[in-house]
Amino acid sequence: MAGPDRFSLGGQYALVIGGTSGIGRELARGFLQAGARVVIAGSNQAKLDQALAELGSRMGPSSDTAPTSAISTSCMR
Repeated sequence: MAGPDRFSLGGQYALVIGGTSGIGRELARGFLQAGARVVIAGSNQAKLDQALAELGSRMGPSSDTAPTSAISTSCMR
């Protein structure tokens, strides 16, 4: 039986459209915790900046901080 790394997403990318709030932000948080590099897409640059600041400062698989380089944002209008 597989150990704790069974659900690891290390080396994978996750695209979360609408990841600036609600379920989308929580999905982004979960992907980060699983080790994925995350791209968040949304239509409001201010919300994207806020999500990047929050997730970049609070997330990480082994600590309370994830490198901001693990998260990207894209504003679509």
